[in-house]
Amino acid sequence: MKHPFATPLLLRSSLRHFLGHPWMTILAMFGIALGVAVVTAVDLANEGAMRAMRLTMASLSGHTTHRLSGPTTGMEEHLFGPLRWADGVQQAAPIVEGVARLVTFPDRTLRIMGVDPIADAPIRPHLTRNTRGVDLKALVTIPGTALLSTRTATRFGIRTGDTMPLKVGEKKHEITIIGLLDVSDPLIRQGLADTLVMDVASAQELLDFQGRLTRIDLVLTPGSPLPPAPKHTRWIETERRTRALEGLTESFRLNLAVLGMLALMVGMFIIFNTITFSVVRRRHIIGLLRAQGVTRQELLVQLFADGLLLGIPGTLLGLLLGLALGQGLLGLVVQTINDLYFELQVTRLPLDPWSLAKGGLLGIGATLIATWPAAWEAVAIPPSLALTRSTLEHTIQQGVQRAGRWGAGILLLGGLILLLPGQNLYAGFAALGCFTVGAALLVPTTMMLLVGWIQPMVRRWLPWTWTLALGAVPRNLSRTGVAVAALTLSVATTIGMGILVESFRDTVERWLTETVASDIYVSTGETSTGAGVEVGILDPELIATLSRVPGIESVGLGRRVSLDTPEGLLNLFVLDIDQARFSERWFLKGNAQDLWPPFQRGEIVVISESLAFRRKLDVGATLELPTPTGLHSFPIAGIHADFRADTGSITVSRTLFARYWDDPAMASMGIRIRAGETVETVMDRLNLAAGPAHSLEIQSNRGLREASLEIFDRTFAVTRVLRLLSVVIAFFGIWTALMAIQLERTRELAVFRALGMTRGEVLRLNLLETTFMGIIAGGIAMPLGWFMGLLLVEVINHRSFGWSLQMTTSPAMILQAMVIAVPTALLAGLIPSWHMARTPPLEALREQG
Repeated sequence: MKHPFATPLLLRSSLRHFLGHPWMTILAMFGIALGVAVVTAVDLANEGAMRAMRLTMASLSGHTTHRLSGPTTGMEEHLFGPLRWADGVQQAAPIVEGVARLVTFPDRTLRIMGVDPIADAPIRPHLTRNTRGVDLKALVTIPGTALLSTRTATRFGIRTGDTMPLKVGEKKHEITIIGLLDVSDPLIRQGLADTLVMDVASAQELLDFQGRLTRIDLVLTPGSPLPPAPKHTRWIETERRTRALEGLTESFRLNLAVLGMLALMVGMFIIFNTITFSVVRRRHIIGLLRAQGVTRQELLVQLFADGLLLGIPGTLLGLLLGLALGQGLLGLVVQTINDLYFELQVTRLPLDPWSLAKGGLLGIGATLIATWPAAWEAVAIPPSLALTRSTLEHTIQQGVQRAGRWGAGILLLGGLILLLPGQNLYAGFAALGCFTVGAALLVPTTMMLLVGWIQPMVRRWLPWTWTLALGAVPRNLSRTGVAVAALTLSVATTIGMGILVESFRDTVERWLTETVASDIYVSTGETSTGAGVEVGILDPELIATLSRVPGIESVGLGRRVSLDTPEGLLNLFVLDIDQARFSERWFLKGNAQDLWPPFQRGEIVVISESLAFRRKLDVGATLELPTPTGLHSFPIAGIHADFRADTGSITVSRTLFARYWDDPAMASMGIRIRAGETVETVMDRLNLAAGPAHSLEIQSNRGLREASLEIFDRTFAVTRVLRLLSVVIAFFGIWTALMAIQLERTRELAVFRALGMTRGEVLRLNLLETTFMGIIAGGIAMPLGWFMGLLLVEVINHRSFGWSLQMTTSPAMILQAMVIAVPTALLAGLIPSWHMARTPPLEALREQG
């Protein structure tokens, strides 16, 4: 029967409890807020990066439905005329794309987009209708002129009429800005960031692409068949290309989302601790209400309302924190995507309603899930037993046993998931989730076993206060068990991620040692354009001149070409090297000695491990590639390690490339010096031989390796931030638990003070207890963290990116568990312990009496 005073009485009791313990309430709210903030920030940063990619594609593609793509050397411009008037074609526009480097800002590049203003207007109206009173005829009639977005012009301090010095390959150019693109739509404005719009002819002159086009954009009538593709060209659906680019970063974004969820899981422990504490503090009132006829349903509803009193403000605070944190993470995420996939320009975090709603739902849901165990425990026991603390701890002990059985079962489920055939990434994360949840449920049981094992030694060899402190850990299991589980989980996550990063870095360093084996590297400092047209080719006479510089033992030549395929851009590496250099490459499948003769003759190709993984290719299969004479199939004879990007790459000989692409040009030189020569001396000779007419980038082996490792470190910067936040949340979890213990043990410690214990002894007693909690958490986190690292290296990483890493586990990395856990527990326990020691015995006894 419904009790008439139950709800208001319980509500007043809840409010009195939370207001009477403001620090506990604030810490609980802050714990869930941090978890929600991390999840929301990661989601907003991921969405911001993807929105920037989609906007860039949309601003450059406009209303385009299909694009005609040619070989890396481009297509003849005369192909445009017949296509424009083909059946089913509503609009068509010729495009020349490339990149140029700003001379005044050498680390910044601009995307060059050559268009026909008249033909392009219906497809991309924002490029021609948003200029500040500029006569577009000047863009066509005056060579070397361009339009620039207002935002980019402001950032670089450029005004209409100014000239911009640009560098393409070895050549420098002066481009005059005759107008600014003042786009009102903020989304399109963001997509046009760092884009220089020129007439087709001017872009061809700038990029040394006379008489050729990068692509032709078309708008087809819905339902119309595609016109026949001219020889050596192919059709690519615009929407399919966008989906392919999104798919490239899916694994990276999913990994970040899972890290955010781990942080939220740690925050749930704090909510659980706080709700359990509120139930324990009011168990007398709850017992009386139950005895007077309050139903379980009424009590359960009120206890869930208690959780929401913490969860709703905490979630709202978390969403606000997530907006601030997301702005910082956005830069790290975009930088990683720029390093590994494609270049984005995004400066503002989008306020995505779905991301905010998702964060809010996760926060409220996590609160309710964390509230459930304590709420059910409160309504499940008989009213007569709800009045004793010993009953609670006895119930908790039984709960620990049940949790242990559940944990063992969930661990077994995780193992079964790993045994499933296939390489599904979601199955890998499901297994990782099972191991994480199962291990967390087993922490209290493991803690009791460890205390039981250590206690006899502590009792025998250490002072009595140590024994008392260690015994308090299992005695207060309702508080300490959850706090230690939260700390264990966050520290284990930190160790597991640390093992992954350390393994990754060591593997990449080995790969760099074998791949970047020359002493000196010479190039123009440029890369391929996003359109598949390469710039930065070295003059053959310059190559011959530099090869004759004294002190050089051997020279290897290379080139990177971006092939435009329906699945996205594909890196093709062209090599002209000797057998010794070829044998130094890290082959995972295939023997270098056996592969060398057919590779040199141009009969085979070698692919990277990540490409083999993404396209499900293996040795013996064939790979179809677009060439100037059409699609050709090439036999795959070897698979090698390549950590430049998980998009994959193909390596071919110069002989093969010249045969099928009819282009023997090279773009870089790898130089090995003779014994007795110094790198610096030979680099000076190379600069002198090149002379002022050539603008070259000459790097030492060490400089190139350091630059590569710097990119690697940037890639994992975002994971370091998320790992730190997880530990911070666990810190608040320990703090919350110790404050609860302080309030519950006030009378016990007052008795100790009355019996003669000094303030210092009480302080040491409580700090010893927190130290033991940290030691136990660190001890459990060491094997758990190692196992999480194993899963991340062997399962998650391989299923995400297709890379095989050599797992590295240094003793220092494992010992970090203690280095993190013990100081965290000590710092968290300092304020509660100090407060316990400062409380006068008489006042404490009076409060508890």
